[in-house]
Amino acid sequence: MTPGTPAFLPGVRLCEVFYTDAVRPLLDAHHPGLPHAAARTGSTTTGRTT
Repeated sequence: MTPGTPAFLPGVRLCEVFYTDAVRPLLDAHHPGLPHAAARTGSTTTGRTT
C-alpha cells in the first residue's frame, strides 16, 4: 500500500458505514420515525465483492 492510500474496506462494511454515516442521519433529520428497511442486494449479498 502506498502512503495516503486508504486501507481496503470490504463491500459489506462499506455499505454499513455509508448507511450509518450518511443515510440514517438524513432520514432521522428529514423524516423522523419513518419506517424503512435497508437491504443488501447484488454482489454484496452473494459475497462476490472483495
